[in-house]
Amino acid sequence: MILALVLIFIAQTPADAPAKPAPRIEDVGERRVFEEAQRALEADESLLSLHRGMRAFLRADDGLRQAEESYDAMMEISSLRERVEDFEEVLIADGAARTDYQRFAARAQRDPALRDAMDGLGAIETETRPGARELSRSFAYLRAHPETAIPFLMRREQGGSGPADLRPLVDAIRSDVTLQHRLREVWTRLDALAGAREAVYPWWARAYGGGTAAAKRFLVLDAALARFPSLRRAWEGRELAWATRPEAVAWRDYVYARVRRDPALGPVYFGYLHTLRTHPEVEKYTEDAFAAKHGAPLAWPPQGTPPRLPVWTRPESITRPGEPVNPDAPSLDEPSLDRPERPTINRPTSPNRPVAPERAQKPVAP
Repeated sequence: MILALVLIFIAQTPADAPAKPAPRIEDVGERRVFEEAQRALEADESLLSLHRGMRAFLRADDGLRQAEESYDAMMEISSLRERVEDFEEVLIADGAARTDYQRFAARAQRDPALRDAMDGLGAIETETRPGARELSRSFAYLRAHPETAIPFLMRREQGGSGPADLRPLVDAIRSDVTLQHRLREVWTRLDALAGAREAVYPWWARAYGGGTAAAKRFLVLDAALARFPSLRRAWEGRELAWATRPEAVAWRDYVYARVRRDPALGPVYFGYLHTLRTHPEVEKYTEDAFAAKHGAPLAWPPQGTPPRLPVWTRPESITRPGEPVNPDAPSLDEPSLDRPERPTINRPTSPNRPVAPERAQKPVAP
């Protein structure tokens, strides 16, 4: 009986049945961005394969997928995206910085006590208080020189001697007696953990204490994230989630680096991911179409290390499809249109006013 039903079903679904229509994207701008990205991916078969492989990899791990979707949404903010991309590029170029950073993220991911201690320190540092910008220099100095933090915070009286970068913190401690005790407590708790000395302090020394490209890019990103606590959580959550897949992190960064080197795909890729994220039916239809044409996604991440990439220079300006473009002002050297001169109308002159005749003179008496 079951076999008969299967045969009937096969007979009713011929191979040449009409294809299911594509889901419609109602927003015109969103649809244009999606179509631009589709064409760019189809034009680069190797990048399309990497994109599809990473998407399949994420679908197989729900926690990792959610963390990456939060990152993708954050990257739709163009100003923040620039900071993130600059930091990612410097980690691609600087192998030692990448090693320190990945060791830091991996240790923080598997050590809850270490994360709690760092969160406690960050909570104190981000409190709103007068002179916040100057205080950030002091906090960065302590992170870059953790061996000086506890001795500095143990002083009964904060005198005038010491590094100039600590002067704002000295002034803040004088006006807030509890600040010194709170900082000393959290630094003592952090310093007691082996993970701090093994993984956190080496990265902090590199990120907060040097004039390297990695330090400069990280500090700019760190300052940008400090203004948006929810985005900082999204960034940190994504890094912790990927720390459980160390074999895939370099290939993850390689995919995004390839995307931004593509002049057609780079400006629209995160808008494209937004559509896939918010329209599951579009993502399913798109992947089915790719599979019909190119086969199933290849295993991801690929074996080995990613190929070297050419140096990337950020485009000066990016115009998204559908975005209004301001017309350029004409150059002084370009020919200009001669406007016709206004015709001159000869108006008739007013007639002269008649002159009154002279009054007759009275005759003079003889």
